Amino acid sequence: MECKKCGREIEERFKYCPHCGQSLEKIYSLDAEKYRIMGKLKKAIEALEMIEDRDSFEERNLAELYYLKGDIEKAIYHSLKSLEKFPDSADTYYLLGIVYYRGGRISKSIEALKKCLELNDEFSMAHYWLGIAYYHAGNLEKAKESFLFIFILNC
Repeated sequence: MECKKCGREIEERFKYCPHCGQSLEKIYSLDAEKYRIMGKLKKAIEALEMIEDRDSFEERNLAELYYLKGDIEKAIYHSLKSLEKFPDSADTYYLLGIVYYRGGRISKSIEALKKCLELNDEFSMAHYWLGIAYYHAGNLEKAKESFLFIFILNC
């Protein structure tokens, strides 16, 4: 691997460039973002997995990448790790709600989406997915309420 700061070749096992001291973990995070934008999910995941002490944002990004790759269990795992580090993230609860839904765990999806809306009741797409989840749980009244709330928010 080449250090982005000094341009010298370094081994991937290092956390810092032995030549200039640049933190390589931030480079991995930037590489992951670049790969994500390019649609190279596997390489983005590999870059984030190189970071030993990921923050909540990196855990959330890893969760989303695993979801996009189709690995529901790892997406759930990393969403929950993100929430351990930042429990007030409406965005992560939203992702977790969708991941649970796509994994067929409707009641868990409803719980996560409700928590998202407790943190931010203006999160329109959380209302939408909550309506979908309620519909599939057989609660048509709650589904209608969720969809109606979207209409009210956007008027």
